[in-house]
Amino acid sequence: MISKVIEVAEDHLSNEKNVSVVPAFFQRCLETTIFIDEVPEAVYARISHLKSYCQWSPLIRSIDGDLKPGCRLNIKIELKEVGTMKIRPTVVNLERNRELRWIGHLWFKGLFDGEHYFTLEEDKNGQTKLYHGEKFSGLLVPLLWRIIRKGTIESFLAHNVALKQLVEMKG
Repeated sequence: MISKVIEVAEDHLSNEKNVSVVPAFFQRCLETTIFIDEVPEAVYARISHLKSYCQWSPLIRSIDGDLKPGCRLNIKIELKEVGTMKIRPTVVNLERNRELRWIGHLWFKGLFDGEHYFTLEEDKNGQTKLYHGEKFSGLLVPLLWRIIRKGTIESFLAHNVALKQLVEMKG
C-alpha cells in the first residue's frame, strides 16, 4: 500500500482497520502516510521550498510567506469535491528535516481551526516516512466534517504521491 489514511472521528464508527476513534465531538483528525525513497533532508528541501508548490502540488496551489514560527502564510488550496480556498495560517513549528506545521482559523479561534502538518521520519533503509495530516477542532467541525472529509483525504493522498514522485525523480 503506497499510502495509508488514519481517520480519527468520534462519530465515524467503522470496522475499517485504518480508523481510530476518539471521544471528541468537536474534533477530527486525518493522517496520511507515504514512504519516499529518499532521506528526510531531500523531502524537507521540497516541502520547505514554498515557491515551487504551484508546479507540483495538486493540493497547495500557491503558498508564500516566511517559514518561521509565528509568521503568517498565504495559501491557496484546492480540495477535491470542495473547491479552492484561501487561508492565512500561522507557522507553529518548523524543525529542519523533521517537521513543518501551521494552524489556521475560520474567522476566529474556536469556530473551525485546522492544524496542518508534515512530519518526516527516517527508517533503517534510508527511506523517509511522511506523515501528512490535519487536526480539525471547533464548534463547526461536526457540521462541516461531512462536507470536507472525503475531499480532504483524496487531496492529501494526491499531494503525497506528487511529492513522492518529485523527490524520487530529482533526489
